[in-house]
Amino acid sequence: TGNHNHSIRGNIDNSGVFNAAPGYTISLNGNTVQSIFGSAITTFENLTIDNSEGVTLLSDINVNDELTLTSGNLGIGASTLGINGTVGKTAGYMEVNSNSSLSFGGTSGIILPDNLFIAAPSINDLTINRTGGVAMGNQPMTINGLLNLSVGTLEIGANTLTITGSSPTRTTGNIDAGNPSGTLAFTNTTPITLPASLFTGNVNNLIIN
Repeated sequence: TGNHNHSIRGNIDNSGVFNAAPGYTISLNGNTVQSIFGSAITTFENLTIDNSEGVTLLSDINVNDELTLTSGNLGIGASTLGINGTVGKTAGYMEVNSNSSLSFGGTSGIILPDNLFIAAPSINDLTINRTGGVAMGNQPMTINGLLNLSVGTLEIGANTLTITGSSPTRTTGNIDAGNPSGTLAFTNTTPITLPASLFTGNVNNLIIN
């Protein structure tokens, strides 16, 4: 992309190699629904969603620096959104469903903005591979697939984290469920096994259903 900021008002179809220059921004600011698709994973440095009609992912993307929601919703669909930097929100939401996956990489800790999702997120897989960890905002979350705690702590805060899928996996990551108003709920229909050292300390509220 060169050392420039770019505005894109149509779709992005990436089945090749897309090289985004660090420090610069791609703004999706069309006036009809825009889509990102193609057989390749598209990695942005700074990505701004500024389309009141919304942007839909039809393939996986990563955002290395800053993802900014200025106007309109970012629909994840059945894709994976990789967040390796920060998330800023002025207006608009993330839209997810039970087929959507989120992956957090990078080093510094991140606190998800309040009301980031259009509704309480119920997603497929969640991967925490971020040294500084991830703190949930003010919305509960349901994980229907796999919770993979590679590196870093998932801090649920005053929310409810519901695990209804397979057994969580971990390398060195863990869950902080010690907030007095936080709840960890297991609602899976088949048996799961919790890996050793999954928690940073005590779990304050626990539901087994």
